Amino acid sequence: MLIAAVADKQLAAQTILFDIWYASAENLKLMHRLGCTFYTVVELNRRINITKEEGYSGLEDIDWTEERLSHGVIVRLQKVSFPVRLCKLVATNGDIDWFITNDLDSTIIAHVAQDANNVRWNSEELHRGLRQLTGIATFQCRIGRSQRNHLACCYHAWRSLKVKAIELGKTLYQVRADVFRDYLRAELRNPRICAI
Repeated sequence: MLIAAVADKQLAAQTILFDIWYASAENLKLMHRLGCTFYTVVELNRRINITKEEGYSGLEDIDWTEERLSHGVIVRLQKVSFPVRLCKLVATNGDIDWFITNDLDSTIIAHVAQDANNVRWNSEELHRGLRQLTGIATFQCRIGRSQRNHLACCYHAWRSLKVKAIELGKTLYQVRADVFRDYLRAELRNPRICAI
């Protein structure tokens, strides 16, 4: 898809954020060959080395000094021929994300990686919410105009849920459940279509 976007659609983006599922060695090498800067999260089981003498080790085996926590560390991933910057991002609940980028600029600090990770996560939440809350993937029409209308309506529904969720201080899922619960209660009290 990336090759088609670059070749056919002349994608002008220089920075690509993507999820852990796409962080294979082949995809990382492809993006690097295309001259794109990438930011992504990798699995805990990835093997890295800091120096050739040490050989490959696990992500948790790195000695995370204050300097490394604030600026990351330049490593080589197994099966990837170029160096990447690895950052350890610790969430407030203690969850750890192992974040990598091929941007080796020495001014990159963990906050830049955290900001990129937040943007990536917001995009992930958008796509997950569209799939789970709006039925965007269940449309079966083949006509282009109908497909575009469906996508636009699904996005509008998601955006409406998002605005209401922010207003009420709830999650998208809670807002959607409230809508269905209120509708079901009203129908049980006074059904519009009676069974008898």
